Amino acid sequence: MILRLENVGEGEARFVKARLEGLEGSGSTDAFLGRLEKDDDAPAVFTFIPQKAGEQEVTLLVEYEDDFGDHRLSEDLKFNVIRTHDSIFPFVLVAVLVLAVALLYLKKKVNSKGKL
Repeated sequence: MILRLENVGEGEARFVKARLEGLEGSGSTDAFLGRLEKDDDAPAVFTFIPQKAGEQEVTLLVEYEDDFGDHRLSEDLKFNVIRTHDSIFPFVLVAVLVLAVALLYLKKKVNSKGKL
């Protein structure tokens, strides 16, 4: 997931960090952006594997420092995780069924020729 963060303040933001909290899964949920000048933006890149498909709710925490001190902002986010690969089990089951039907058909055909 890539989120773009923009400095909409009046001055420079230093030591900008972003973190996703409440994510069910594994991987990287922290991003360090460094310094953002006024009106600059930068990507916060998170590489993670969600534990389940469907709607996910997380909190984005952004921390930074400026001339007035340390600051912390949070934003609730919702995103939808779509399963990109299905289980192989249904495909294997269909293949086995097709093979069984084909073998029964061939066996019946061979038996019918032998009786003539």
